[in-house]
Amino acid sequence: MFYVHNKPILEHLIQIFKNAESLNFICVVRHQAHLIRNYFRDGTQFGIEIRYVEQEAGKGNAYAVRSASSCLGTGPFFYCDADILFHRDLAIILLDRVRQVNPDAVFAFGKDPSIAPTHRSAQSFSNVLTATAERLGVPLGQYVLMGVNIFGPVVLDAITSQLPPQSDREVSVSEILLSNLDSINVEPAFYEGPWWHLACPDDFPKLQPILPELKLQ
Repeated sequence: MFYVHNKPILEHLIQIFKNAESLNFICVVRHQAHLIRNYFRDGTQFGIEIRYVEQEAGKGNAYAVRSASSCLGTGPFFYCDADILFHRDLAIILLDRVRQVNPDAVFAFGKDPSIAPTHRSAQSFSNVLTATAERLGVPLGQYVLMGVNIFGPVVLDAITSQLPPQSDREVSVSEILLSNLDSINVEPAFYEGPWWHLACPDDFPKLQPILPELKLQ
């Protein structure tokens, strides 16, 4: 619910994915869920449909995806962390990649750190990036996982079947996919446009110069 250009980040993300033909949203909530529910309600005022799911016990975004699994259909779906912003065309680019290649998953990699100056978690992704480079045979260099992806039913099956009931450590979707690359076809998408990750609200002034490039509405 952090505000950018007089709108919560979530509202900007809704518009970005709405531009990519998405009209049905599942919002996995936990901390201060009532604030999100009260603001967005059922999504009618935004021209979409929103369903809410409480995240089950367990840390990490893999649990968020599994919590929403009963609401997801059989086709591919966007997954996005709620604390990033990027150019509104990126979602369309990812969707086009799915239509062209038909993979089980598309991962977006953004350039770091020059374009995402506050992405303090870049170092924590180093092991994931190294493993991804080796398994996919691609040079990652200065790229970092962004947290916006498209997943198909094969990925959802892997998450629901392999994720432990709960964990004291964070378990990410990336971790599960990287351990199943022999059976899951992952397509990387390298994005060199502007984006940022809200690592800390105090860093917001540093992001002001790139906001116009995001083409937020």
